[in-house]
Amino acid sequence: MQVSSRHLSILLYIVAACIFFGFSIYYMQFYIHGDQRAYRGFYESILNAPIAELPLLQQRHTGSAEPLYGILMWVGAQFTSKDIWISVFNAVLGLIVLRLLISRRVSLYIYPLIFSNFYLIVLFFGAERLKFAVIMALLFIASSGRWKYVFALLAPMFHFQIFLLAGALAGGQFSTLVRGVFAGKLRLLSIVSTFALAAGVGLTFLYFSDLIQDKASNYEGAGLSGLWKTVIFFVVAIFFTNDRISTALSFGILASAILAVGEERVNLMSFFLAITASFSWNRGFNPITIMMLAYFSYTGVIFLDNIVKFGNGFAR
Repeated sequence: MQVSSRHLSILLYIVAACIFFGFSIYYMQFYIHGDQRAYRGFYESILNAPIAELPLLQQRHTGSAEPLYGILMWVGAQFTSKDIWISVFNAVLGLIVLRLLISRRVSLYIYPLIFSNFYLIVLFFGAERLKFAVIMALLFIASSGRWKYVFALLAPMFHFQIFLLAGALAGGQFSTLVRGVFAGKLRLLSIVSTFALAAGVGLTFLYFSDLIQDKASNYEGAGLSGLWKTVIFFVVAIFFTNDRISTALSFGILASAILAVGEERVNLMSFFLAITASFSWNRGFNPITIMMLAYFSYTGVIFLDNIVKFGNGFAR
């Protein structure tokens, strides 16, 4: 019996989902310290709590106020354990990344390095709220039509710091938009939709501005010493991109945020911009991409080892 390519694709995604889920379940059981101590405490506190108490419990345990994260955790707590619930979404994240890699025809040879890299592992196990915001951001990239804007508006409801990535992408798009207007190559609908999305994100930012400022004040920042990785990612992105002005604007916005939110999250987003730009050369199978991914794959393995040994991937 002949098997269609569609059935093979479905089988591939099912197998991949099982692998991501099993991988997540295994390591989640060990991750009990660091930020996960607070997240586990929050999950346990909402097992029998009315939904009206979510904001207070979320603020008390995690110091956060993003509404959709709390609601999603409350839903999961009514049905299953935290490790299983989070592993479901880790599988979703892994599948979205896999789908984007396939759709952009990224070289199969670098898949192991991509899925073992430090920043993806951190999203799986360490940066819990940011994970959901990144899922929304990736769905925005992968989608077309009106759903793009729905995902864009949902992302900051899981983690306000996704505004950094939105700002970086918007900064890059702004120069493209301006050049297109002067060249007469942009339709009115493209201009209106871009500014409508910017207005929606801006209004969301203003509505939660007090909460965002309060959260930002909890970060000490990294000073100029935290810029070195961002600078390296910028150099890589500039080397590969055809639009250096847009890239410079994007990284300028990210670099300026280091003092407010610290280096790790800024570097995660800078890495995303750099690595996607590098895929333009031989579909990512090139010396620069391989060296960069190999280094962060090595640090990703160390992060996983720390989870098992110390219960915290960031343990030193």
